[in-house]
Amino acid sequence: MDKKAYWLWLQEALGAGAVTDEITAVFPSPEEMYSRGEIEWRLSGVLTNRQIEKLKQCSPEKAQGIVDVCYNNGWTVLTPDDEDYPPKLRSLRNMPLALFVRGDIKRVTQRVCIAVVGTRKASFQGSYLAHRYAAALAYSGICVVSGAAMGIDSCAHNGALDSGGVTAAVLGCGFGYKYLMENEYLRDCVAQSGALITEFPPGFPSSARTFPIRNRIISGLCDATIVIEAGVKSGSLITANCAIEQGRDVFAPPGDVFNSCLLYTSDAADD
Repeated sequence: MDKKAYWLWLQEALGAGAVTDEITAVFPSPEEMYSRGEIEWRLSGVLTNRQIEKLKQCSPEKAQGIVDVCYNNGWTVLTPDDEDYPPKLRSLRNMPLALFVRGDIKRVTQRVCIAVVGTRKASFQGSYLAHRYAAALAYSGICVVSGAAMGIDSCAHNGALDSGGVTAAVLGCGFGYKYLMENEYLRDCVAQSGALITEFPPGFPSSARTFPIRNRIISGLCDATIVIEAGVKSGSLITANCAIEQGRDVFAPPGDVFNSCLLYTSDAADD
C-alpha cells in the first residue's frame, strides 16, 4: 500500500484543519500509528475519544482508493514525507497531512509568495488595485496566491496571468466538484501557470465551513498577505488573522488610494 494512503487516512479521520503537531510528535509515522492500534492511541494522551472512534471508522484501504483516483487523473498527492511538500506549511500546528495538487507545486514553492485576498463583491477600485498589485508582483517574479473566488481573488489571479507571471489558488473543495463553474477557465489557467491546491479529497463539496479551513493554507504558503477590501466578518480577515498567528506580514491599502485628499493631513488642510 502507498504510504501516502496512511497520511490520507489520518487526515480523513482527524478532519481538515485539525491540530496535528502533538500527534505527529508522538507517532513517528501514520503507518506506525495505524499498526499500534487503539490501545496505544488511548495511552498516548494526544487523541480525544471522538478522534479515536474516527480512526477506527476510517481505513487506509479507502484512502488508497482516493490516491488511485488522483493518480488516474494526473493530480499529485503531497504529504510531509515528500520533498516537494511546501516548506512553509511544515511549521503550522494544523499542518495539512495531505495536499492534492493540479499543476506544478515547485513553481509556487521555489518563489517568494504573496497572497492577495478580498471580498467577492469588489468595488471598481478594489478590482483595479487587486489586478494592478498582482500584475506588478508577478512581473517581479513573485507568486500570487489567492482563492479562485469571484471578486478580488479573480482579479488577483488575472493580474498575475496578464503579466505572464505565476499564480496559485487554494480551493475550498475537492477537485472534480462543480463549484463556481464560471471560473473554470480561470482555474485551468492558474493550474497551467502555477498550481491549484486543496486539502479536500476529490469530489468533496464546498461549504461555509471549508473556506475558513483553507484560508490558513493561503496565508501559510505566503511570506505576506495583502487584503484589498474585506468586511468585518469576512473570510479575508480570517486569512489575515491566520497570517498574523503564523508570524507573517499583513498589508492593506489605506482606503481610497485615488482620493487626493488623503495626501493631506488635517494640519496641512488648516494651512
